[in-house]
Amino acid sequence: MSFVGDFVLELGRKCVEVVHRYGKGAFVFYDDSWIGLEPYSGRFTEFGFDGLIKAVFSGYEARLCAGADVPTHELRLHPYLFPVDLQGRPTFSPGGDPVKDVSRYWVNVRRALLRAKIDRIGLGGYLSLVEPFADFQDYIGQVADEHRLIRSLHAAGGPQMAPTRVAILTAWGALRTWTCSGHMHEHPELILTQVLESLSGLPFEVTFLDFDQIETHGVPDDVDVLVNAGLAGSAWSGGDNWRRSEVVTAITAWVAAGGGLVGVGQPSATDRSTQYFQLAAVLGVDQDIGDRECLNRRSFALVDHPVIDGVDGADLPLQRGVFLTCDDSDVFAAIGGTPVGVASRFAEGRSVYLSGHTHGPAAARRLDNAIRWAGRAGPADHRTSNPLTEVAYYPASRTFLVVNDSQEEQVTEVRAPDGVVASVRLPAGGMTALKL
Repeated sequence: MSFVGDFVLELGRKCVEVVHRYGKGAFVFYDDSWIGLEPYSGRFTEFGFDGLIKAVFSGYEARLCAGADVPTHELRLHPYLFPVDLQGRPTFSPGGDPVKDVSRYWVNVRRALLRAKIDRIGLGGYLSLVEPFADFQDYIGQVADEHRLIRSLHAAGGPQMAPTRVAILTAWGALRTWTCSGHMHEHPELILTQVLESLSGLPFEVTFLDFDQIETHGVPDDVDVLVNAGLAGSAWSGGDNWRRSEVVTAITAWVAAGGGLVGVGQPSATDRSTQYFQLAAVLGVDQDIGDRECLNRRSFALVDHPVIDGVDGADLPLQRGVFLTCDDSDVFAAIGGTPVGVASRFAEGRSVYLSGHTHGPAAARRLDNAIRWAGRAGPADHRTSNPLTEVAYYPASRTFLVVNDSQEEQVTEVRAPDGVVASVRLPAGGMTALKL
């Protein structure tokens, strides 16, 4: 990767210099092919780009763009102005519904824009195709107005974030900040992609760590909750990196001293020892992959827990063979006799195990709850009563932005810091600004 990166950087700088020589801005379109153009490689600024353009379907892609170290950040919205979309379905042609498509994508992307500033949005393709679609033109006007409002609130001071600071631990670390592999619809099976999509609209500061950092320096002081998500053997969960005893020791000691851990799927899994989950003692669960079938399993009773406050665990998938490793863990979701949602205390720290994660309003609220509980942050200062809606608060302008993440009308309540509660009715996919 370094060899390819050096080659692309040398050629890319020459291209940028040519553009600048003619007094123009050099923007890079980061999407279909980005070998050697890693925005989080540590050398991206050496290209001298004036901006980054990212085609987006999802919120995590917007966060990838927003966090890159360039002067201007631009999103290219979907659907493109093509007769058929990138998956071969009709859009600006008979049988297509471009308003439905763009509203669905905009709702996904907008929740991320509440948390991170994007300078420009746009569309690509053939402008003439939209002429017969007056409703599409009107809706894009609405999208543009919503973005202008969101951008102005960021410019005035940005949103209030939760005190809990989150770090994602993968084999790639910061190099794959806010991404795994391509668009959501290309690899929906990736647990971490689903987690990132939920996180993209939650009010947490998020960083990305690799195993070398943990082994060398331990968990950084500015991290409150560590998240490890993915299937065993993948780069996202860490694979053979969990054979490194120094990593396991460092994380175990950090949680014991008061840190928080959220594991999703098969966290810390590898066949290094008598444990499959190398952090089984911390997580309160382990997984039998066929070598411990004769061991007795602890019984449990389901409990109500803050992790499922306002939601439930009914959508969590079955990870076969998962079992409790201690008697005092709280199981808040199970399938048959298999726990799929577990909260545990480990010395001074806490952990939450979730058997999987598929992004959606309820799943995002549950992940929010899990991070807050693991990080001992307490309830959110600003939260809507309806999980299908979300709110961001901008202290500098004393403005609440309330959004409807669904395609149906919703009613929700929003509570201000002084206790004032407002009831809000939002149209499908709608957004409103409040000053309480």
